[in-house]
Amino acid sequence: MLINISRFVIKNGIFLLVLATPFIFSSQTTDVYLLIKTVIIQCFVLVLAIFWLIKMNEEGSFKPVKTPLNLTILIFFGIAAFSLLRAYNIHEGLKDLGEILSYVVLFFVVANNVEEDDVKRLIGLMIICGTLVSLYDIWQNRGIDFTSPRDAHISTFGHPNFAAQYLLIVSPLTLSGLMAHKSAAKRSIYVFAFLVMLVFLLLTRTRGAWIALASSIFLMVGLIVLKRLKQKKKIITAKAGIIVLTICLILSASIFLLPTKIQKKWVAPIAERVASTFDLQNYSNATRLRVWENTFRMISDRPFFGVGIGNFKVVYPAYRSMAEYQATGSGIRYTKAHNEYLQIWSELGIIGFIVFIWILFNLFRICRQLWLQAWDDCLHWMTLGLIGSITATAVGAIFSSSLRVSTVAMSFWLVAGLTCVVYKKIAPEIR
Repeated sequence: MLINISRFVIKNGIFLLVLATPFIFSSQTTDVYLLIKTVIIQCFVLVLAIFWLIKMNEEGSFKPVKTPLNLTILIFFGIAAFSLLRAYNIHEGLKDLGEILSYVVLFFVVANNVEEDDVKRLIGLMIICGTLVSLYDIWQNRGIDFTSPRDAHISTFGHPNFAAQYLLIVSPLTLSGLMAHKSAAKRSIYVFAFLVMLVFLLLTRTRGAWIALASSIFLMVGLIVLKRLKQKKKIITAKAGIIVLTICLILSASIFLLPTKIQKKWVAPIAERVASTFDLQNYSNATRLRVWENTFRMISDRPFFGVGIGNFKVVYPAYRSMAEYQATGSGIRYTKAHNEYLQIWSELGIIGFIVFIWILFNLFRICRQLWLQAWDDCLHWMTLGLIGSITATAVGAIFSSSLRVSTVAMSFWLVAGLTCVVYKKIAPEIR
């Protein structure tokens, strides 16, 4: 009886977590919606962990399923915990360590309790959520707003960058769904979902996210081309050509056929933002480069052990350069390095940085092995979507501390867990 209840709670709890996190917000908090989302994630994960322990106790086995990520993830958490010994502010360190622990537990819950059919349903639910929050942003900017008017193009995320990083995880999955289904009706739904998310992503004006999504799509297309060449098939079929042409026509029409007022309000600012991407004198680019430079100086002082988990915000003010003060003013306070890799290195040291890179490397290695196998078409294309999602997140992390954002971190570790579920299914074939 208990084991059936535990399975029910775990399975449905994961689905509820994926559904709830993007939509729950509080415009009364001062941290642009992060607090309520973080609390929700931690509460859900706590419940999931308790019922997983009950389930393992009923089964008489506390041994988790083996995956290529288990050891590296545990080592990464161990390094984060050890770094508290070097932390200036234990409170900030414990807060961030608690968040990391919740994501680690979520990964193991997903990897050990999600079934093959659930992978497809969870990916489908993520696509639905991504589409709905994107549509809400469009409504929001037409005056229908239930959140807060403090910023434009935020939907339920509180900041354009947070929204963009979430879309980087979800939008590549829509492309894999498009390839997986044969029905024209279902394909049109995936095209619609991708275009809506693409519009939202463009309107966030987050250049790093644009580069990340372009890199992800480039890799996905490259993998398809290489596999078709290897199998001596046509690189592009007539149906695929029609789909690509249709998307291009829709995008072109959406730009050139829009009213002049809308073009001036939305299209022109996006074009200017794209043009400024490689302008080092641009305010955003210049300040970000200075933050990175200061972070490197912080790393050079403590390259091996770092300043402690969660303590970047505590230590960084001592490393602010005069050039940054002049550019941003004394009233600006940076709490993140705007580069996930630099922030991990500065807080956890070189070993923590290497282990994190090893986690990403193992994820790519698993995905590559899955993509090379010949098996169920739907899951096969879903694997390509997972590759795109992981790639977009990894590239996006160069331009932001994206995995410090609760919704993004939850979605990333969920994708990592789903990847291991698919790997678990076909691991005997790989070996």
